[in-house]
This record gives sequence, C-alpha cells and structure tokens, in this order.
Amino acid sequence: MFSLTTNIQALQMESIVKMKIRKTARQLD
Repeated sequence: MFSLTTNIQALQMESIVKMKIRKTARQLD
C-alpha cells in the first residue's frame, strides 16, 4: 500500500516535470 502511494506520487512528479520541460522547450523555440 505504501509503495503504491509512493509510485503514484512519483508518477505525478514525473508528469509535472515533463510539463515544465515542454513549456521550457516552447520558450526556447
């Protein structure tokens, strides 16, 4: 249960990081 919650939090953080990278890439273009 704990590991499952940790995995969900990790996935959420990963998606947030990807969104930030996309925004930064757009600004660079």
